[in-house]
Amino acid sequence: MARKAQQQASQAVDTENKTSGGFGAAASSIGGPLTAQLQSEATNPTGFSPEDINSMLVGGEEAAGGATGDLASDASLAAARTRNTGSTSGVLDALQRQKTQTLGANALGVQNQNAMLKQTKQQDAQRALQGLFGTDVNAQLSAMGLVPGTVNAETNAGSQGWLQNVEGIGNMITGGGQAAGSILKGLQ
Repeated sequence: MARKAQQQASQAVDTENKTSGGFGAAASSIGGPLTAQLQSEATNPTGFSPEDINSMLVGGEEAAGGATGDLASDASLAAARTRNTGSTSGVLDALQRQKTQTLGANALGVQNQNAMLKQTKQQDAQRALQGLFGTDVNAQLSAMGLVPGTVNAETNAGSQGWLQNVEGIGNMITGGGQAAGSILKGLQ
């Protein structure tokens, strides 16, 4: 029975070592490319693509142009009807200032959104890298941590058997003889 326990313990050690190695290999194959990509994102985060930024800016320009364009044509039409074109210059100037402010606010908003997206991506990449490292290391260490207990079980299983039992009986007889000798000495 002791030999079987030793064999099982030995097989368990092999299994634990293979499992540990498997976690290490899986971490390397998955983690290598993923880690490189996450490190790149952590150091040089990307925001919106240039095409997306352009679309956002153009959308803002169209809205600003449409709103002020209607007002400008209405002011010009009213001036033509009343034959008072001198009054339109102040209105048109105010409309142009409002359009320029709207375009500037839109451009600033797009750039702020882009900066926030970059910061979010950078923080997400750093958290993902931290999580990958912790998961890989913990799985590998857990599998490796099983080995000492299994080795102890193997050692303990090897300390039982007919030879060890004979040695134990011999030690018991020797100990009993010594005790009997001590008792006899004490009687004398």
